[in-house]
Amino acid sequence: MIKREREEPIRIKKLEALLRLLLPHHPKRQREEDDLRKYPSGYHGEKELDYHSKSSTSRMPN
Repeated sequence: MIKREREEPIRIKKLEALLRLLLPHHPKRQREEDDLRKYPSGYHGEKELDYHSKSSTSRMPN
């Protein structure tokens, strides 16, 4: 089985780009900032899970 490195979700990149374009007092800016705080934490949690599952499988006997 081929395993790929987990990439940063496109949703995070889109939110970062959107926030660069939105004015500071735009009505939807706060919602987008909240979303941007949630997505990276989920992504980092998934990467941490990958790390732990990779290290536990490497210790398993063949």
